[in-house]
Amino acid sequence: MFKHVNKILKKHCNKISRESKVEGIGIDSYSKKFNLSAHLSILAKGIIKKNDLTDIAYNNGISKSQLSKLNNKRPYTISEKVFYSLLNTFIKAHRYDIYHDYLDKLYSILAIDSTFIETMVNGSGIYQREKRRNGIKIHIAAKTNHYALPLKAIITPANVNDSKVFDDLLWHINEYMSGNTVLTFDLGYYSYDRLKELKENNINFVSRLRKNADYTVIKEETFNSKIVGFRNGLELRLVSPDIDNKRREYDLFHLI
Repeated sequence: MFKHVNKILKKHCNKISRESKVEGIGIDSYSKKFNLSAHLSILAKGIIKKNDLTDIAYNNGISKSQLSKLNNKRPYTISEKVFYSLLNTFIKAHRYDIYHDYLDKLYSILAIDSTFIETMVNGSGIYQREKRRNGIKIHIAAKTNHYALPLKAIITPANVNDSKVFDDLLWHINEYMSGNTVLTFDLGYYSYDRLKELKENNINFVSRLRKNADYTVIKEETFNSKIVGFRNGLELRLVSPDIDNKRREYDLFHLI
């Protein structure tokens, strides 16, 4: 597995390194031993193995200070370029550039979600002396039809609330939104004002209902579907399926 990771990263890093030299960035000048591909390779392997900084340094014959210097001095935009270089290869491999007109005629489902990536496990180093967890969050907007296609990713510290990043992600994927697009997201992005704004902008969406949600039933439509209203004037369809012989108030819909 790691052999393939190294091979893929080396190919894309060499491309970015050549482009950066032309731009005068000189990203490989920070360390003769650890050029960009070697640097990202040891970080990628460390993430896969859930190693922290101490373990990564120990396992790769590099001091923590040298690794920290590489992490801090190499522009973060370089990692972004490598990410999009990998992403573009994925897109071309699936020929989305050719078939997107056909796919967009169907209902296009876009999902917004985040994931926590641990950069320091419980305890630091080989002997697990420290008791803390650090990490980052990756907030992703992706097209989910047929296969998952990431459209935009935003990296934040782990303690940033998901809801604060939602509007930025929505702005970046605006070009992919159309009348047949359905946006889906979980309770981490839940806000009555946000749901109202999405509806006013004619954006189709599906989300979960909070357990403590306060609403009024406006109209019963079927045995498991009704129109409900909230205090801010928002009206949505609420679907309540039977799960394990119990009626569950589950999903909120706005579909044009």
